[in-house]
Amino acid sequence: YSQIGMHSGVEFPKSILITSTIPEEGKSMLASNMASIFGRHGHKTLLMDLDLRRPSLHRGFKLSNKRGIINHVRTKEKFLGPITKDPSLGIHELEENVHLLCSGGNSRDATEIIVSNEFECLLESLRAEYSLIILDSPPLGVFPDALLLAEKASEILYLIRHGKPKR
Repeated sequence: YSQIGMHSGVEFPKSILITSTIPEEGKSMLASNMASIFGRHGHKTLLMDLDLRRPSLHRGFKLSNKRGIINHVRTKEKFLGPITKDPSLGIHELEENVHLLCSGGNSRDATEIIVSNEFECLLESLRAEYSLIILDSPPLGVFPDALLLAEKASEILYLIRHGKPKR
C-alpha cells in the first residue's frame, strides 16, 4: 500500500491494471490481496476479473460466475438504477469497502468486449462509484487484452514470477 502510494503519480480515484507475460504468475492473488489492503485503508475498491477467456477470481472466493461483465455488455436492456445494483452485473461484496465484479462466464470474443462502447460506459460508471478499480487481466504474452486495458488504466503493475518464464 505504502509503496504504491509513494511512487504513484496519480491521485485517487484511479484504476490499476495487473498483468504478466504468461499464465500462473500470481496476478489474481496479487489483485485480490491489493483489493483487501486498499479496502482496509478506507478506499472503496472494486476488483474486476477481466480474464474473460479463463476467469478465475470467482473460484477463489467460491462465488457464481453467471453474472458479470460479459452478460452486462451483451444485455440490450439497460438498468436505470445505480450501476452497483444492476442485476446483470451481480457485484459481490467480499468485505467492507471491497467488491468483486466477475467476468460473467467466458468468451472467445474478449477483445471485442473490451473495445466495445458498452464496456467503456461500464468502466466510466464504475469509476464514479469506486475510488480504486483493480483490473485483473490475462497474460500479455498470450492475448492482446492487457494492451487494450492498459489504455483504460491509470497505472500498470507488471508481475514477473522469479524462475517461471523461460525467457
